[in-house]
Amino acid sequence: MKQEKPFWKQTEQEVLDFFSSSIETGLDSKEANLRLEKLGKNLITKKPRRSFLSFFVSQFTDLITWLLIVACFVSLFIGNTIDCFIIAAIIIFNALIGAFQEYKAECSLESLQTLAQSTVRTLRAGVLQRIDNQLLVPGDIIVLSAGEKVASDARILETSHLSVDESLL
Repeated sequence: MKQEKPFWKQTEQEVLDFFSSSIETGLDSKEANLRLEKLGKNLITKKPRRSFLSFFVSQFTDLITWLLIVACFVSLFIGNTIDCFIIAAIIIFNALIGAFQEYKAECSLESLQTLAQSTVRTLRAGVLQRIDNQLLVPGDIIVLSAGEKVASDARILETSHLSVDESLL
């Protein structure tokens, strides 16, 4: 199953052929189960939540930060204690702001994941059925109506009066 060009550059039929799917019947239930076993569930893998302290410590990996730390020690060594304290305060303040921004971004990502719709209508073996979005596999034909959310990456095959709200992104 090697693709020659990106799906968005392929014709509808090329995409369907690649996934051995059909717009009229979708995937066979047996094939969908095989793909689910082989590829796993349609989930964003969750990493263990990092502590604020780990975000703070990770702020000290930048070369500029290390140069400022060296400058702080040089200032202290030559007797400019005020400069040393000012540089140290800047380093700590910068690290706190960076850690706070990363922590808030991770929290936002987690809240976005909870907004995902839990079920989706898909065509399997010619029957339109509602399944858990975690059970979607490549080649499934998803049927969307007004107000529904896309539960995974998808290639649009047919549309009528489509509009997209990407405000959550």
